[in-house]
Amino acid sequence: MKANDQISYYCFTKTCPVSVYACDSVEVVDLPFTEETLTTEHRCEFCNHRLVSAVDIELKQAMAKKPVGSRLIKYAVKV
Repeated sequence: MKANDQISYYCFTKTCPVSVYACDSVEVVDLPFTEETLTTEHRCEFCNHRLVSAVDIELKQAMAKKPVGSRLIKYAVKV
């Protein structure tokens, strides 16, 4: 990875006004792709729920016994 690479985090809370479910106002939190970023828990500024990145989802899928497939968003909420 390049030094300027970033990782995007999203809120998956259905009732949050800036979650992925609020298509008009979804908020993306871009952070540097570092070990500290990956090991720190990040929270939504609006609802205080845990933010999830694509890397979190991919790691969870890799560790799962069965592939998640089309249930990706439902699975991400349980991360």
